[in-house]
Amino acid sequence: MDDGRLCTPMFCTLLVSLLVCLIGLCYIFKTEEIDCNERMSQLQLELVENNVSISFVQYVVSDWVYKNSSHISKKMSQEIVVNVFKTNDPLFLLALIKTESTFDPTSISSKGASGLGQVMPEHKKRLIDAGILKEFKDIFDIQTGVKATEFMWDLHLKEQKGNVVKALTKYLGKKNDTYINQVLSDFDILRKMVKGVKK
Repeated sequence: MDDGRLCTPMFCTLLVSLLVCLIGLCYIFKTEEIDCNERMSQLQLELVENNVSISFVQYVVSDWVYKNSSHISKKMSQEIVVNVFKTNDPLFLLALIKTESTFDPTSISSKGASGLGQVMPEHKKRLIDAGILKEFKDIFDIQTGVKATEFMWDLHLKEQKGNVVKALTKYLGKKNDTYINQVLSDFDILRKMVKGVKK
């Protein structure tokens, strides 16, 4: 018998399997892209107006993150930015995280506030109920830490009826003008940086 004919069914099976995997991967990436774009609608509109790609902005912003932290590698800065860019307000969240932990996902304060957003242990049950954590140590994972930070920030902002200054005071747990000004200043820097990107 011809060996080529014997291999044909195996080759076809392998080819079909590869095509199915590729289609599945394309579907996953497309779904994530749509989800990300929907959640970033305002920022995306600004980028479209400036003819700038999301990936290029992430590259520029991750460089800023890396330069503003002595605790992380360039790879970690990119991972933080990619995950933050999946949130509702990525630039504000980056400004908040910089002030809270200088982008150190393993940061723990003397009061036990932990992770990128320095979330307090007292919020553990709320975050578990929301499906973000399984246990509090999960907060040190970058993706989980970003989700937890966004969840807590959105909660405080909603409680304060959209008043950013009051929500920042609630997030910190006390009134601190230096803290508030730092977050707002970094947010302004990031907005100008993104608007200034021309590529």
